[in-house]
Amino acid sequence: MRGKVQLDWTTTSSGSLRLLHRSTHRQRRCIQPGPARLLNTTGPGISMGAWSTYRAVWTTPNYLNASTSWTDIADGGSNIDRGYNECGLAQNAWNISLTSPGTTSRTANITASGCSSDDDDDVIDFGPLDAPAIARTCTWYLSLPGDNPINNADIRFKSTTGLYFIGSVPSGCSGRYSIEGVATHEFGHAFGLNHVSESSYPTETMSSAATSCSLADASLGRSDYAGLYDHY
Repeated sequence: MRGKVQLDWTTTSSGSLRLLHRSTHRQRRCIQPGPARLLNTTGPGISMGAWSTYRAVWTTPNYLNASTSWTDIADGGSNIDRGYNECGLAQNAWNISLTSPGTTSRTANITASGCSSDDDDDVIDFGPLDAPAIARTCTWYLSLPGDNPINNADIRFKSTTGLYFIGSVPSGCSGRYSIEGVATHEFGHAFGLNHVSESSYPTETMSSAATSCSLADASLGRSDYAGLYDHY
């Protein structure tokens, strides 16, 4: 069974997102170029193009294998970093740097209901999120003349048992989400990509919905790609 999760991008002084449930079906398309404005022009602004993130591996839920889970999360970041797509578009076409200095005993500055204060470190973890959220990215940004570049970003994946799957879609899948696909979307926000309209661009990874029991969100559509290409 395939379905969707609706993403509601709610902006605070930090910026956060929620994913909300809705059932429907979609397939990846590479034809639609997408809207011209993909990145935030106010609020978080455009990322500075370099992100070094710590992994709170100790927060991994017991139902997931820690090693392969974090490999899939890293692959989600790599999909943004190198511009992985199934549209035949050139990869490694922009200047983005994504690295990980290692693990941390800290947690992301993300609460069950929103974002907390910035500590100048970028952390990814698993933890509680109020329903119906399944993932959240919080960004903090600098206030500069003519620009508001992202300075730090944290990501949290909801720790509810059975919510995510690793690797290929499991047999009999229902209501579960590719952790690599969700990670690709979240890393897109960390590098400044905003949502595109679900009604107008339902097949893009940065649309306001994610697809259950599918790997579609683990690659970029044309408008996802265009947003990164235009700004990096």
